[in-house]
Amino acid sequence: MKIFWGYDHKEVSIHTIVIGNFDGFHLGHVELLLAAADQKKENENLGVATFYPHPDTVVRARSDNFALSTLDEKIEEFEKRGIDSVFFVEFTAHLSQLSPSAFIQRLLEMVNVSRIVVGENFRFGKDGKGTPQTLKMELRQKGIDVITVPLLKVEGTPISSTLIRNCIYDGHFLEAEKYLGRRYLISGTVMHGKGIGHKIGFPTANLDVQGKLLPRQGVYSGESFYGGQSYFSLFFIGKPTLSFSEEEVLEVWMEDFDDDIYGEALEVHISKFLRPTKKIDDLSELKLMITEDLKKAKNGI
Repeated sequence: MKIFWGYDHKEVSIHTIVIGNFDGFHLGHVELLLAAADQKKENENLGVATFYPHPDTVVRARSDNFALSTLDEKIEEFEKRGIDSVFFVEFTAHLSQLSPSAFIQRLLEMVNVSRIVVGENFRFGKDGKGTPQTLKMELRQKGIDVITVPLLKVEGTPISSTLIRNCIYDGHFLEAEKYLGRRYLISGTVMHGKGIGHKIGFPTANLDVQGKLLPRQGVYSGESFYGGQSYFSLFFIGKPTLSFSEEEVLEVWMEDFDDDIYGEALEVHISKFLRPTKKIDDLSELKLMITEDLKKAKNGI
């Protein structure tokens, strides 16, 4: 798979191109790729044009963790799906102000296109005025076909990244993963914390998560993955209960694990909400609460 960044080089080989943000790489995105693979000719390559950073960081100035997939995860999914070329379009304030016509011309500067595949809700250009019908009208004279794929529905519900975000944030993990078609995994780097967990026999790892959506504040259970092994885990998401810090943290306790992994990568799968966060006053109360959390998670309550 070839990866292209920006407009320094135009790919001359003929491509069927799918355009989309591909945040989360859900079943609707898979449907787009399958439709494109079905439409492309034998002598053509299958490509994807997608955006970095996420357009909402520019258009809505979002700085919170809200992405459903990282750049590396997108690339991995594209490769698994047999994509020949990925064209990453840098999403800037200037790009967001381009007219639909100028936006299309910018895309055509990157690759030799025979046809374009988009979802029915695809919008582009300044104020999102460009639609699939706009694409068809603009590209008809250039001999480029445009295929519009209807929104995929699961049990009557149209799949969208917004829907999946809401499910994950509210702790409805099974529902979110039904729309994703896979588990929702979160990875990050283990940072130094205050070591409070060690003092009460529950050592935790503070995970630095960059950009990816976390569930709402609370205590959860699930799994952690390190060194090819899976560990039953408890997760605390929120402001530290024994400090005055206002910064939200993701703390991970892993059963039968006490290795020093500071600075290393850890991947987690959060699967069940246990309780809301609660401000506590001392270590003995904290230990009691974690013991109860563990019992509750193990008993499937």
